[in-house]
Amino acid sequence: MNNRGQIDLRIIGLVSLILLFSIFVARGISISSPKVAITIALGIGVCIVTFLKPELGLYILVFSMLLSPEFEVAQIPKRAVAIRIDDVLLVVIFFTWLARLAINKELGVLRFTSLNRLILGYTIITIIFTARGIIAGEVIPIRSFFYLLKYIEYFFLYFMVSNMVRDKNQIKGLIIAMFITCVIVCITTYPQVLRGERTTTPFEGEPGEPATLGGYLLLMMAVILGFFLYSSSFRTSLCLIVLLLFAAPPFIFSLSRASYMGFVPMLLTLTFLTKKKRGILIVGLILLGTFYTAGIMPESVKERIGITFIGKEYRVGPVRMELEESAGVRIESWQSMLKKLVKSPLWGFGVTGIGFFLDGQYF
Repeated sequence: MNNRGQIDLRIIGLVSLILLFSIFVARGISISSPKVAITIALGIGVCIVTFLKPELGLYILVFSMLLSPEFEVAQIPKRAVAIRIDDVLLVVIFFTWLARLAINKELGVLRFTSLNRLILGYTIITIIFTARGIIAGEVIPIRSFFYLLKYIEYFFLYFMVSNMVRDKNQIKGLIIAMFITCVIVCITTYPQVLRGERTTTPFEGEPGEPATLGGYLLLMMAVILGFFLYSSSFRTSLCLIVLLLFAAPPFIFSLSRASYMGFVPMLLTLTFLTKKKRGILIVGLILLGTFYTAGIMPESVKERIGITFIGKEYRVGPVRMELEESAGVRIESWQSMLKKLVKSPLWGFGVTGIGFFLDGQYF
């Protein structure tokens, strides 16, 4: 009788929480913009799917990483704070998965890995010193909050993958999903390639983020080449080479100089790390081919690389050189950050406290 009463109380409590949550969600949707309303609805749907089958949540994240739009959530001096829908989905999926673990005790505890303590230590240090920066008035709270969220949310992803993935079939499925996502992203950029425009990731609006696409494709090409070098199946090797060639034009037309700079070290790294002799040969040939074809690249690519060293004169250490404005401002920003960092080398200034130009927040 007592057990029945306890069960009834649990059901009543759960139903009450669901009703209360539904009221808040309905209220939020009614006063929100269409994008926010859609995000809330997607979050609820993904929450249900992840609770029923957590592995599907990982697949949703794989496809949403580059195929989800972003929207503005706050306005701060000189910059709008925007987040992508996948940022929201990642947090929703993580906490839904934790809730499922808490309810289903038979699922077991979190798996311990060698990175757990390092991740925890990094997160605690980042939060503490950012809080210190906020108290000292060196950090804008809302700006640092969203950047902290972006840093920490990928640790959420790591914990989910390390605990959910148990066998090779799951790994294979997620890798195939990554490659399918890459194909979809490339397909969306080919109209821009055919028009000779600079390629950007889907759903980012104007002017887009070509560097994001360049960095993503650089990473994917490294993964594709890695699998190709160790593939023993001719069919698989052929598919990987086709995918690599398919991703090349969108990568080239991203006109991302940082991505171009990363391409050669990526090839060199694969050359030195591979244990296959044919891998060294193939990567070496690709490297030689890259240098050879550099002379027949599209004019927009050659112009993009060429203008790097044309413009105002900047001092880089003891050397003075001409640099294009964005490259020059980047150098000045880093020099300014290093000077400021000397004032507080141990405590720092918190996330985004020392600067906000490009990757300055990492200082």
